[in-house]
Order: sequence, then structure tokens, then C-alpha cells
Amino acid sequence: MTDKVIDVLQAALEIFCSGMETLYNLLTIDPVTYQDGNLWGKAMQIFNGLAGVGLTIILICGYLGIFGSLDSIYDMGRQGTLFSIFTMVTIAGGLLSATPYILQLIITFCQKIMQKATGGRFAFADAWEIPNAVLNATQGLSTLMTVILWLICFVGALVVIISTFTIFVMAYGRIYKMYLYIAIAPLCMSCISSRQTQRVAVSFLKRFLITAGEGIIIVIALMLFSAFTSVGGTDNLLGGDTVIAEAQSEPEIDISVSANPITGTINTSTDVNNRNDSSTAVVFKYVVTQSFLFILLMSIIKGSEHEMEKIFGY
Repeated sequence: MTDKVIDVLQAALEIFCSGMETLYNLLTIDPVTYQDGNLWGKAMQIFNGLAGVGLTIILICGYLGIFGSLDSIYDMGRQGTLFSIFTMVTIAGGLLSATPYILQLIITFCQKIMQKATGGRFAFADAWEIPNAVLNATQGLSTLMTVILWLICFVGALVVIISTFTIFVMAYGRIYKMYLYIAIAPLCMSCISSRQTQRVAVSFLKRFLITAGEGIIIVIALMLFSAFTSVGGTDNLLGGDTVIAEAQSEPEIDISVSANPITGTINTSTDVNNRNDSSTAVVFKYVVTQSFLFILLMSIIKGSEHEMEKIFGY
């Protein structure tokens, strides 16, 4: 049974590593071909349906601009104002038709940054290894201590599974928002045709760039997390050198010898409490450290949108 103590935690870590590699592939996949292009096709279907509304908004903004500038055109002879209004309307119409390509270019740009940051390869499991000290600490224990250590590892496995699920939910929410923004883009980008409403289009583009840039924060956070969860990173974080030295050393066994003055027999007793205490300390500190790092990773990824907003001054 002692061989199965760490298996529950190891299985949870393998699920996390496999999930993060899948997440990276999801973040860097072409949005046009994702899910056989069904999502992109549905988003473009909604986009084309709202394109007529966007053109109507552009025309309304153009007419309002003309009517609002009639005084300056006739009284002050500013014919250039009329030309600038027609120019803005024309540019707005062109940008509206090119909006899907502009948004796709933003996504591709962010994905290129992710690929450059990882060197084109993201093998998360390669950096993960449970220290031998932790594995050795689970050997040769009593039944009671084995059950206690298994419960500790089970709690750590729950933290890993919950973290994996939470990160996936946030990452899929980001992808959902990007397709949502693409679908409603005509309503926002059409506002660029008027000086009074241009801030709506600018705000929309900044929001889309922030959403696409969240993937960069997620990938970089995962790369740094892999360094923290390596054997050296975990040990240095909580001063694990001392813990490993204790675990790798031979267990201290107190042997007491007593002689029975009546029968003349010799009684020996062995105390293995030190061994159990040392093993519990090693496994407990490792699980606590990993749980702390997983909670830290969740908080960083959850705050990735806020960080991107601060970067762009949104």
C-alpha cells in the first residue's frame, strides 16, 4: 500500500500537465479552423447579419455630421468640413468590411508572441518531477502513517484538479469573448464614422486587444510556474534542502536494551517515531508548497485581464 501513497497526487499532476499542453494548443490554434471552422462560421454569419445595421449607423452619423456643420459650411465657407465628413464615412465603410481581417490579424500577432516566448514548443510535463525525497518518504511506514500521508496527497490532488478546471474555464471564457467580439464588431466599428462616437470604436479595439493578449500572460505564467514546480524551485521556496537532507538520511532508530533481573532475559524495543515524523514533514511540506503555487497560478491567470488593462492604460 505504501507504493500507492503518492499515486493519487502523481495522477492529478499528470492530468494538469496534459491539460496545460492542450490549453497551449488551444491558445495558439487558428481561430478560423478551430472546431472545423464552425465557431468562425457562426460568428461571421452574425457579423454579416449586423453589417447592414453597421452601414446604417455609418450613414446616420454622416448625415448628422453634415446637418451639424451646415452653419459653418454656409456662413464661414468651410467646404472642407463637408469633404472630411464624406472621407470619414468612406473610411468607416472600408474598415467595417475589413474588420474580420483586422481582428484576425490581432489574434495572429498575439499567437506569434506566445510561440516566440515558448520557442515554438510547450512540453509542460518535461519540467515536472516529484523529488525522490518525497517518494522515499512514503516507503516503509506503518499503516496509520500511510493512511495519513495518503489523505494529505489526496487534498493536494484536489487542489491540482480544481486549479486545472478553473484555468480551463477562464481560458475558454477568453476564447468565447473573442468570438463574441467578432460577431458584434459591426455595431462598434461603425461608430468610427463620427468624431463624437469614435471613442466607442477605439474602446472596442482596445478591449479586443486586451482579450487576445490575455493568452500571452497565461502562457508566460505557465512557463514561470514550470520553473517554480521543478525540484530545485520547490526546494528553494520553502527551504527544502534541509528537508531533503533529513529524508535522504538514514532514519534514526532508538533501540533500548533492558535485562530482566529475575529471568535473566534481555528485552529490546525499537522506536520508529522519528522516521514517521520525518516522512510526514517531507510529504506535508511538498504538498503545501505545490498547493500554494497552484493557488498563486490561478490568481495570476484570473488577473491576466486586469494586468493587460493596466498595460494599455484602459
